[in-house]
Amino acid sequence: SELIRRLRSFGEGAGDDRTTVKAFHVLDELLRMTVKQAETEGLRLEVRRGTDAALCVNEVEIRQALLNLVRNAIKASPRPGGI
Repeated sequence: SELIRRLRSFGEGAGDDRTTVKAFHVLDELLRMTVKQAETEGLRLEVRRGTDAALCVNEVEIRQALLNLVRNAIKASPRPGGI
């Protein structure tokens, strides 16, 4: 129930701990944290750059959510050679 509450408040824009961060700053840190795991699995991660955006978010929560998504994607991705 706590997870649902937090997801709802995230979607509604609630939260007192919001700061403005650049999207590519968050993505660059995410890449640094996950690149070794991806390489171990025979995968490559890359960030394709376009226009950088300023995000008004709870930085800790957005980093954790994105980290979980990328780690889950690494686990679920097909491996080179069909493994």
